Amino acid sequence: MKNLIPLLNLPKFSARSPKIVQVFDWIRLDLNKNDGSNKYAEFYWFAREYPRCYKYHLDCAEFRLKGIYKKYQTAHNHLSHELQKKDKKCLGLAYSNQQTYEIYWDFEAFLSAIDTALNLLARIIGTAYHEQMPPSFNKLCKKKKLNSPIIILKKAQKIWVSRMKNYRDCFVHYAS
Repeated sequence: MKNLIPLLNLPKFSARSPKIVQVFDWIRLDLNKNDGSNKYAEFYWFAREYPRCYKYHLDCAEFRLKGIYKKYQTAHNHLSHELQKKDKKCLGLAYSNQQTYEIYWDFEAFLSAIDTALNLLARIIGTAYHEQMPPSFNKLCKKKKLNSPIIILKKAQKIWVSRMKNYRDCFVHYAS
């Protein structure tokens, strides 16, 4: 009897806002209490909107990932049943239909949402520095001699972001 390796479980997603959204809300609300002149009105807008846009794109990525997983479950079940019908010498099994394309479309949308979220995160984190910072994640990670938040971003870039960016670039620039 042949069996496919089981699918891994999806990670648990938090219903809470990301910590950076919570922190900017706290800063914005605390400043607002002490500012009767609207001196910081532009910053209030930034502190309210950018973290929420970041969360919006993270939520989009989560939605796409869950959709991909459901489609993988369907494909996995189909292939498991088909594999049971084959003899022991079966070396391969193909699966292609509308849902296969939808997996690719959702994956591309997932990658774009992650890319946009990371670029928004770069803009948000850029406010932690006195000098003007680049508005994109990759350019921000190229900056030398920066501490704290950038070190975390550079570590993430090495661990997983570069691979996601390569997948995205393949879809956007190189795949027909």
